[in-house]
Order: sequence, then structure tokens, then C-alpha cells
Amino acid sequence: AEGPRFRTEATAQIYARGVILSQDARDFIAAEQDPGDAPITNGDFASGLVEVGLGHLWAARGGTAQLALDLGRNFSGTDDAYGYLRLTGTRSLALGQTAGLTFQAFGETRWEGGAATDRRRGVQASWRGILGAQTVGATLAWAETLSDNPNAANTVWTLQADWDPDWQIGPVDLSAGLGWQQTEYPDYRVFFPVPGGRQDERLFANLRLGLPAVSYAGFTPVVTFGYDATDSNVSRFARDGFSVDFGLRSTF
Repeated sequence: AEGPRFRTEATAQIYARGVILSQDARDFIAAEQDPGDAPITNGDFASGLVEVGLGHLWAARGGTAQLALDLGRNFSGTDDAYGYLRLTGTRSLALGQTAGLTFQAFGETRWEGGAATDRRRGVQASWRGILGAQTVGATLAWAETLSDNPNAANTVWTLQADWDPDWQIGPVDLSAGLGWQQTEYPDYRVFFPVPGGRQDERLFANLRLGLPAVSYAGFTPVVTFGYDATDSNVSRFARDGFSVDFGLRSTF
């Protein structure tokens, strides 16, 4: 439903992720497993999400305000992991003709087997503006998970910057992003409590290449090159990797 000063939306989302183990990975798993262990398969690394939601956006002084309620179910491997109910509030403010601020807060309750388990909450502030021909943005976010499971309770700080210089090199335009994230698990355990808790520090970056001259039905292709590295005092969580994503971007 929509009017001159409001819009109400119903949303639905289905997400699925599968993993195909290489032969090297299968050999490594077989070598590490005890003879009596259950076999590990591709399905053990799969994940999925089903979500429905309702959101209401309305004009407010200086900008807009929005409330959204989402109900979902998360799947990990072949198991039903947890359900969740999340309420999100957003307030956007225009700063003149070329910049804007957005504030957002959320609260989420998760449950397993009909009983409430983890609770999550968080806030973030974002700024986006146009400087000359360039569009730049910055986001600062904080989130906390409260849980009876000491390995799930954590606090996360995220700082992210985005840059769109409005450059076009031949048929390609580009934009980039850079971010830093710190996650602390104060009561993390590996058989025994980890002294000082588990601490992860993550650095991530991406470079997006678009082809605005190639368009079909209002969409243009986008290729994103990504880098993601996490340093952790619990070695199993230290990792780094590169990725290449192919997608479509709306031009309307």
C-alpha cells in the first residue's frame, strides 16, 4: 500500500548456499577423522534462510522514518538451526541537497525448540554525501549478542567507508569499499576458557566494476572483486581469501 506520505511493504526472502568439497578437502577430512566418526559431506557445510517481513515507511520532519518486523528461520548444514524475530527502526535525515544521515537500531530474539536462546541488539549511524562529482559514505555500527552459550555471546564494532568517484575507464565505471571489524567473545571456551576471551579483527575491501553501456531490461552487469582477512587469537578462526562476484544492478 502506498500514499503521498507513506508506503507499506510485505517482503519475502529465500537464501541457500551450498559447498562442493574438493578431493583435497575430502582427503584431508578422511585423514583427520577417527574411524568411528560419522562421514562429513557437502551438506554439512550448507546453509539457508527463509524470511518474511512487514515494513512501514513514512515522511517525517527532515526526512523519513521506518519500522520493519521480520520473522525467519535459519538452517545450518542439514539441521534446523534457529528461528528469529527482529524489529528494526530507521530514521533518515537530509542534510541539504547533497548529503544525508541515517540512524538505525534493531532488537532480535532467537529461539530453538520453542525456547528463547540468544538476544541481539545493535545501532548504527551512516553518512552519505556528494563531494564534487564523487559520492562517499561512512558507517559506524555496534552490535551485541547476549546468550547463555559462552561461545555465542559477543560484541561487534564495524567501521566502513564507500567511495564512488564517478570515473569511467572506457566502458567500465568503478567504485570501492573498505572496512574494519572487531569482534570480542569475552567468555569463549576451547575445552577451557580462553585467557582474555576470543578476539577477531577483520579487514575487508572490494572493488566494483560496472558496465553501464551494457543494459537489458533495466539492469547492467557488475563484477565485484573482494578481499577478506581475519586475524584471531584462536587460530582456527584466522583466515584470508579473495572472491569474485558477478551480479546485476538496477538502472531505474
